[in-house]
Amino acid sequence: MFCLNKNNSSGFTIIEVLVAISVGLVVILLSYLAYDATLRFTAAVNRKVELVQNGRVGLDRITRDLRQAQELVTVLPSVPDDPENPPAPELTFQDGHNQEPIIYIRYYLNENDLYRETAHYAFSGALDDWVPWSAVDEDGHTPDKITDSDEMIAEYIQNLIFWGEGRLVQISFSAQSGSDQVDFLTSVCGRNLR
Repeated sequence: MFCLNKNNSSGFTIIEVLVAISVGLVVILLSYLAYDATLRFTAAVNRKVELVQNGRVGLDRITRDLRQAQELVTVLPSVPDDPENPPAPELTFQDGHNQEPIIYIRYYLNENDLYRETAHYAFSGALDDWVPWSAVDEDGHTPDKITDSDEMIAEYIQNLIFWGEGRLVQISFSAQSGSDQVDFLTSVCGRNLR
């Protein structure tokens, strides 16, 4: 005969079910925390990489132009920390890539963006005749500055300064977003500077 034993149950007790649910919730919570930490770390690394990339783009552009410069228009102090003669927050120089026509390049900050401006100088009566920035006509008038282009080349840039002596120009700035900051400092020798 076949007989049923009522004392032998094959199910789980309420304690076993609660323990299993608790362990499952702990595993899910730990997985979520690991996933969230990975996302935060990845976002922080991506912000740092973006800052480095922005700073390098700006620095590469400035150094490439400055190496070919013919003449510095901006008067630079020899050291960056003299309170009587502070470093320049922008730099203007004659472009050395083309001798004719005479073009001037200016690097400057507008809020936290690095801009590159190209311009030329001409007297009001002869706008097609480009002249050096320091030219003076027969009446003693100086030429007008005419902006040819003005483009943003890097974001998140702060504390841009220039200083130097002779053909050596020092450049310093920071790329900053939130609490992340990358500092840049370089020396550029203007090969053609007079």
